[in-house]
Amino acid sequence: MKQISLSILLTAGTAGAVSVTTDQIVNAFIQSESVSPLRATISMSVLRPGQLTRNVMEIVSDGKGRSLVTVRSPAKLAGQAFLRDGASMQMYHPAFKKVLTLPPGTQSDGFLGSDLSISDFTGGDYHANFTPGKVVQSAGSASVDLITKVDAPIPYGKLNMSVRLPGFTPQSVTFYDQRGKAVKRLSFAAFQTAQGRPFPSKLVVYDLLRPGSRTILEYTSLNFAPVPPACFTRAALGKGC
Repeated sequence: MKQISLSILLTAGTAGAVSVTTDQIVNAFIQSESVSPLRATISMSVLRPGQLTRNVMEIVSDGKGRSLVTVRSPAKLAGQAFLRDGASMQMYHPAFKKVLTLPPGTQSDGFLGSDLSISDFTGGDYHANFTPGKVVQSAGSASVDLITKVDAPIPYGKLNMSVRLPGFTPQSVTFYDQRGKAVKRLSFAAFQTAQGRPFPSKLVVYDLLRPGSRTILEYTSLNFAPVPPACFTRAALGKGC
C-alpha cells in the first residue's frame, strides 16, 4: 500500500511538467523583436558610478530587420544616424556630412558610450550563428545556452537565453566572452502588447565586469504604423524620415 501511495505522489508531481525545446525559447525572443512596423522615441540612460548620461533617439523600423535610429539629444550628438539592414550598418555623422559603412570588427564597440554594442542591435540569424545546448528548466522558467559557431560574425562565445513560463515571456540574455566568462546581461523589465504578443518596452543592460554600470532603454512613445521604404535608404540617414 505504501508503494502504491508513493507511486501516485511521484506521478502527480510530474504530470503537469511540459518539456521545453530550444526552438520555443529562441522563437520567443525572435517574436519579441519582430513586430509591426513602428515609429518610436527611446530614452537611453547610461549609468556609471557617480555619473548619469541621457540620450534621446527616434527610431523607425519595418519589423523585419531594417531600422533607422536618429539621435536627438544631447546637442553634441544630435543628428547622428544609424541605418541597419540585416547585419549591415551605416552611420551618418552630421559634422562631416558623410555616410560611413561600419565594418563587422567595429560593431562590437559601445553604442554612444552605453553598455550596448552595435552588434546587439543588428541581431542576426540565431539558427545560423549558434549551436544550441541543453535546455535547463525550473519552476517558472527555462533557459538554454547558444554556443557561437566558429565562423559566425558574433563577438561573444555564447549566449544564455531565459524565458518565464508558461507564457514564454523573454526574461534575460546573458553574454559570455570567448573564455566563458559572463560579461553582460540584458534584462527585459517591462512589456507592452503588440499584435497579441509582448513587446519589450523597457530594457536594462548590466555590465557584469563593472559593478554599478548599466544602461536603461525605455520606449517613451510607440506608434505601430506602416513605414515608407524610403526610410531605409542612404538618403534617409542625413535627411531623416
